[in-house]
Amino acid sequence: MEKGFAAGGAERRTIIIMKKFKSFFMTMLAVAVCCGFTACGDDDDNDEPGNDEPGWTPGSTDMTGIPTAGTTPNALLGEWEFSEIDEDGDPVTMTFRFKHNGVCSVNMDDSSSTLASCNASGNNLRIDMGYMVFDGSYSISGDKLTYNVKMSYIDEPGSFTTKITLYKVSDNTGYEPAKVSGAILGAWYNSFEENLNGEYYYIGHRITFLSNGLAQYLQTEKQGNGDEELIPFYFAYSADNGVISTYDANGNETNMFLNGAYSISGNELTFASSGYTFTRK
Repeated sequence: MEKGFAAGGAERRTIIIMKKFKSFFMTMLAVAVCCGFTACGDDDDNDEPGNDEPGWTPGSTDMTGIPTAGTTPNALLGEWEFSEIDEDGDPVTMTFRFKHNGVCSVNMDDSSSTLASCNASGNNLRIDMGYMVFDGSYSISGDKLTYNVKMSYIDEPGSFTTKITLYKVSDNTGYEPAKVSGAILGAWYNSFEENLNGEYYYIGHRITFLSNGLAQYLQTEKQGNGDEELIPFYFAYSADNGVISTYDANGNETNMFLNGAYSISGNELTFASSGYTFTRK
């Protein structure tokens, strides 16, 4: 069965977007390691956790609204592959592994997988990878999934619409995050002003913990009155007996600033390992 084809105009655009996603994903790996909280190499003292700017929270767009736990119908569960041939004749492949409870992992050209939130309602499927969102109607016939998709990229205005075809590779859903309950669920905010080498930055963070074991981290940064830079990505987590752990798409524990003991007092969530406090709005 033919699973790839020479790229025409729309397909070339799809390949470009896919390659941008791969580049962004590698950046997200670095952000996760750096904790994403402040600029790496910061040598200024004005970035203490308590130095908050009350009322300043991340900007909201169609791609950065507060996420909710999605749904995954049984027909979608498993591993699906989408392939194109680029202008050099090389295959470009994106693999989606749909898990239960609205969780998905996305793999680009055998790079490490990243987590995404998916929600299927009727014949509409939305896959939110943070920096990129796929949204549109879909249909399944045997091992073939046809997706009339609108692709939105957070750093670009507008969107791009095309039809892509995915083929089922296996029924394997891979690592499945466990469901979570309790007071930690919901959106939590932290923000502060930072003076870095004489330039003022406004840094904001939002962490949204979902009941399906998926969480979204959103960092937003402004230099003075300049444009807002947004960095969103998803990770998996567990929160048991006052201890939080975070995981990648393969279920491996990751090293983020929130790992370890946490406490909730009223509308404040504090992570002991970093000392950072987040507030529920």
